[in-house]
Amino acid sequence: MTAGSASEGSSTTTPPPDRHGIGLRWRARYYDAAGHQHSRQFARRIDAQRWLDSVTTAVGTGGYVNPAQSMVDVGTVAEQWLANKIKLKPTTRARYENALSVHGLPRWAARPLASVEHGEIQAWLAELARQNNPAHR
Repeated sequence: MTAGSASEGSSTTTPPPDRHGIGLRWRARYYDAAGHQHSRQFARRIDAQRWLDSVTTAVGTGGYVNPAQSMVDVGTVAEQWLANKIKLKPTTRARYENALSVHGLPRWAARPLASVEHGEIQAWLAELARQNNPAHR
């Protein structure tokens, strides 16, 4: 008898396709607070699990930023922030507008929100403090 014959009870198998095991085979997905599904594909299961764990942790700790919203530039966010400040005295609004136009927007307006890192902001604030207080130079 030959291997794979019907009398042995085995079935014939087809060889795997040429791309078997190649490519992005693992999909990790989650739902954001608004109920929208987000997913990403990975070549290895461990990479998918690590990404999903990091997103889940960020959502749980409040550090999550929606990828679509993170590409908005700082200037747009600053405009929205100031527009939503509806109960400001005129002098306070003028101070905020001045601080943004003189200090914040020249440095950060064109930067995507996601690209701004904490260390950059700390260094910028330290430089502003040195410029405004000559004793710290």
